[in-house]
Amino acid sequence: MRNFFQHYKFQGDYLLRKVFQDQFVNFIQKILKENELIVPIPVDESTMTSRGFNQVTGLMEGLDWKDVLIN
Repeated sequence: MRNFFQHYKFQGDYLLRKVFQDQFVNFIQKILKENELIVPIPVDESTMTSRGFNQVTGLMEGLDWKDVLIN
């Protein structure tokens, strides 16, 4: 897992999100209660510039989430 996240998060291998994405989405859908919102923690501007993506929102593809937090 350490190697996975090293490549996904810090080396910017965005396609690696597909490895666990289905399991992640299914798990969240099972535990999410009615009227609950999914709110990811945003990455700061410099991280977004260097990495090119938010690793959490990448995994959340397929879920309904709200971008309500401001950096």
